[in-house]
Amino acid sequence: MKKIILFSLIFFAFIYGCRQQKQATKRYYVIEIPAEKNMAFKDSLTTINKYCEIVPANIFPAFASHRIALRGNTHEIEYFNNHEWATRPSDNLTTITINFFDRYKVFKEVDTRYWKIIPEYLFETTIYRLEIVDDKEGFLAHLNLEFRLVDKHKNEIILKHTADKYQPLEKRTINHFAAAISQMFYNELYNVSKKITTISEP
Repeated sequence: MKKIILFSLIFFAFIYGCRQQKQATKRYYVIEIPAEKNMAFKDSLTTINKYCEIVPANIFPAFASHRIALRGNTHEIEYFNNHEWATRPSDNLTTITINFFDRYKVFKEVDTRYWKIIPEYLFETTIYRLEIVDDKEGFLAHLNLEFRLVDKHKNEIILKHTADKYQPLEKRTINHFAAAISQMFYNELYNVSKKITTISEP
């Protein structure tokens, strides 16, 4: 009888101790449109009087899911256990692209799909790297991408823009990483738009 009582006390003490332990909180992050103060670009953009269909961003598989990648070696990555993207990055990047082109009127109109008209252009995005790099001196945000503007009628790429950007993080936090990726992507949309607006309309 004493053994049963002793066992019960030990068992309940164990359960109570487990409940008292603070569980790690899972945190979620978003890639989003930068703050207004970070969108003041030096040069204005002119409008191409054509319709453009925005193709959903294509992200290489290792970086496409909710998991946030940390690169510690040339061909080695790991994922954070308690830090994830709130949504798949492709959804956010596609939304940001549409917002940018709408905001700066790069085209006559943009959308992810047209039903009644055939747009003149397709805008494609490929993300090769979307990761934190663990550098000896700290964390770096790394974004490697390619934009392509396709003439839909001719089915040919008429413009290509690539960027492989690293940005040191002020603090070793995922929040700073998400903010850096958001700004870097928005900046490259501006850079490719400067090229787009030089295209001569037929």
